[in-house]
Amino acid sequence: MNRNHETFQTDKEFWESFWLDKNLSSKELLEEVASAIRSKYILEGLPSEGLILDAGCGNGKWDFLLSTHGNRVIGFDYALNTLQRNRAMAQEHKFSCFFLGGNVINLPIENGIFDGYLSIGLWEHFRAEEQSKLALEAFRVLRPGGIIVIDVPNLYSPWTITRKMRHYIRQRLKQYSLWQSNMSKSQLTHLCENSGFETILCINCDVGSSFKRALYLEIPVIKKIIPNPFYWMRGLFYWVAKKTENVFPHIGYDTIYIGRKP
Repeated sequence: MNRNHETFQTDKEFWESFWLDKNLSSKELLEEVASAIRSKYILEGLPSEGLILDAGCGNGKWDFLLSTHGNRVIGFDYALNTLQRNRAMAQEHKFSCFFLGGNVINLPIENGIFDGYLSIGLWEHFRAEEQSKLALEAFRVLRPGGIIVIDVPNLYSPWTITRKMRHYIRQRLKQYSLWQSNMSKSQLTHLCENSGFETILCINCDVGSSFKRALYLEIPVIKKIIPNPFYWMRGLFYWVAKKTENVFPHIGYDTIYIGRKP
């Protein structure tokens, strides 16, 4: 499917198209998430067994991974066509996952029933007042002692600069552009603590993905016309990223927050 940004009218249309483009097998999905640097923090942060809510589950890859680690997972999203595919895949492979559609700011779920709340790549697409509602909803649906794990793009990643430039260009060209505001550790910590959570950990990680996203290192040409001068140097960038992962984590792609409901 061709995701021409001029064709979208709403964020929902964008995400339904976005996830349909990522039509991977269950094996490919599990390999993708298991190899990600952030998977270590997500798997260690959440309860090893229990009921987990994945808010903004997308194609369900994290739900499937958590299921293989003994969790029962409810994935929640508003891209309904993607949820249908997730349900079929979960049934085929006997993953302990269920998928519901609706609004993550107003979850149709009882208070205090989840052991863990996970959200990856979702909160940055909401403005500040909506993010506060997201955090309060997470607090509401978790049981006392429940764990929240949030992963958003890092404000101080090189990708933030590229993202802002791309957003500006699309606005000037009157093309569809999805709202996104990357977040720092202090911003995410403040948001969650104001909603009642006790902070366990907040970190930045994955310098490699910062370079990859900021410089489009996996794309040999831009718009198939202009050569990407950084593409041929991607091996050097990945080597630098590997060497500096623990030295300069503050420029990593991810900001990850782990907290507990008292």
